[in-house]
This record gives sequence, structure tokens and C-alpha cells, in this order.
Amino acid sequence: MTRSLKAITVRVGLILICVYSTSTYISAQDAGNTAATDGEAGPNLDRNEVRSDPVRFINRTNRRASEQMRNQDNATGVGIAKKILDSNEAETGGVTVTRVFDGNKEGLGADIMTISDKANFGHINRVKRILIGYLMEAFEYNEADAEVISRFILYYNARHRGDLDKVKEKYSEAVVSALDPARVGIDRSYQNWAGKTQLLL
Repeated sequence: MTRSLKAITVRVGLILICVYSTSTYISAQDAGNTAATDGEAGPNLDRNEVRSDPVRFINRTNRRASEQMRNQDNATGVGIAKKILDSNEAETGGVTVTRVFDGNKEGLGADIMTISDKANFGHINRVKRILIGYLMEAFEYNEADAEVISRFILYYNARHRGDLDKVKEKYSEAVVSALDPARVGIDRSYQNWAGKTQLLL
């Protein structure tokens, strides 16, 4: 979710969680105000817009990810962020980010993160790590703030799953036209992430 403010280009994020079974419950505190604010006028994360109540996600497994997998997920997010700075769309590992932003138009702009049917995410932590890597690289948040902000982004997208009318209330026409009503937001079950997810960032 973005506004036309002084800020470094790009936004996004995901979650920190406590795993007790294959169901994950995410709870969070508010983040500090440490976003980068130097540079040209451009998109910036709208924290007030994404604040939402905690959400429980259903995962395929509660197996702990290897260090190699954790590093790979983070690198995917970082790689997408680096590419998006040079263009309005970037794709890596079955995850695509499309930037829709025009400071001269009414309504919020957004980065739209799409999870393709080629992706195989069985735990919400994998999505989290990709998004946190993206947020830290693109927005220059520290890791702690990136984790908290990303949680709220996931809550928001889960609670407004398929709710295109909600999007129309605050987002620009360009953002609305770039979304698929059947995919907007994120489902609470891993079974409906691949090929069925468009996260508004």
C-alpha cells in the first residue's frame, strides 16, 4: 500500500510466527518509525492502511526449514527488489512483483506480489522470508521492523481475500485493473497459495 511521499522506492513484507502444529498463529506489535525517507518523491508504505488483526494460517508441514532454504528464500526477495528498482515488474522463483504507482493519480498505488502456480510453498514462513528480504532491500528497513510490518501486510491480505470492493475504496484505478478478483489477497490455507495469490503491498 503506497502513498506519494518522500521515500525510497518500493514496499512489501510478510510474517514472524509461533509454530505449534501445522497451523500458524501470527501476532505482532507495532513497528518503529524507521523507514528510509531520502530521495525522490515516490511510493512509500502506508502502515495505517495495512494494520489488521492477527490471522491463523494452515501449513502443509511444521518441519523446520534448512539454513539453505532460509537463505534461498531471503535471496529471492532481495533479488526481486533489486530488479524492481530498474523496471515495473520483476520475477524470480515463481514470484512476480508488479509496481503500479503514479503520484499524479488519485488513490493508493501498490506493489502487487503474485505467487504463480509454479511456486511450491507449504509454509507461510517461506512467503515471509521472501517478503522480508524484499522489504529490507527495497525499502531499507531493518530486519525487526521489516518482520513486524510484513505481518500486518499478511493480515490485511488474508482478511480482504477476494474483496475487490475494498480495494476500489482506496486504491487507484490502475491497481484495481491489475488485480484478478479470484486471486486478490492470500488464502489462509497453503493449498490455495500457488496460482491463486495476489498480495497488495
